[in-house]
Amino acid sequence: MSLPDAPSAIILAAGRSRRMGERNKLFLTVDGRPVLLRVLQAVAAAPVKEMIVVTGAQHERIAGLVRRADGARVVHNPDFRSGMSSSIRRGVRAASPDATGFAMCPGDLPLLSSSIVDRLCQSFAAQTTPRIVAPTYDGQQGHPVIFGASYREALLDLEGDRGARDLLRSDEVPLTRVPVHDNSILQDVDTPEALAKVRQQVSQKEGENR
Repeated sequence: MSLPDAPSAIILAAGRSRRMGERNKLFLTVDGRPVLLRVLQAVAAAPVKEMIVVTGAQHERIAGLVRRADGARVVHNPDFRSGMSSSIRRGVRAASPDATGFAMCPGDLPLLSSSIVDRLCQSFAAQTTPRIVAPTYDGQQGHPVIFGASYREALLDLEGDRGARDLLRSDEVPLTRVPVHDNSILQDVDTPEALAKVRQQVSQKEGENR
């Protein structure tokens, strides 16, 4: 589905996955598909202008996985060790010059659905500038978050490993919160325990549908 005011999607996949141990969480599978591929397929099916995957650690291996997703473009961040902000800056710089916004999405949200991304994009298109759109579940804010193009310089000024959290907490930010009906926006898989929980949730859902 096309959207005239569609944002550019920036998938953050540069981390070293240290909390998962020796394994890179992006390659671990949920229902037979790698975590990162699930995210890419969900975003690709939504009305985004383009899809940029920012890599860092294990660049070549991740780039090979990204090639399995239609239309995704890989951008390497050689400074990934300095924190998430460096990947955000790299993705924003790589986006189209006429991007209306930047949909920031972690690469480790395996249950994210295209319908949620679609709803966020539709809400973003309906807002006046300046604009930021974020999903919420049961009062908790999750991902992806869409920043309007007017925040480009603010995103390029980010430093450290906190990403855009401080920007979002500013009282001056015109944040539109979009309630969603499942907690996939909160379910990153940083640890073995989190991955096991997500896998169990998928397995239970499949059992209910039989």
